Amino acid sequence: MTKEQLDKGIVIQSKIEHLDAFIFNAERLWTAKLQLRKPKMIFTNNSYGVIKGRELELDNELKNEVLKVIKNKRDSLINELRELN
Repeated sequence: MTKEQLDKGIVIQSKIEHLDAFIFNAERLWTAKLQLRKPKMIFTNNSYGVIKGRELELDNELKNEVLKVIKNKRDSLINELRELN
């Protein structure tokens, strides 16, 4: 393993640990929010009791995945509304 590979591995491991900590908190809390802090989008889970809120800065790939889920939810609501008519 070269030094470049080791450095890249350390960066990747750090990102994985950050995501794991965010997921751990997010799974235990009921609410979350998206915040726009130009030029970035931040996904934040709200704190509750002893569980602290955590933030996750969304890169373009994650932002697009979150938007895809939101669009799917919107489409589902539109279909539900159409069925009521």
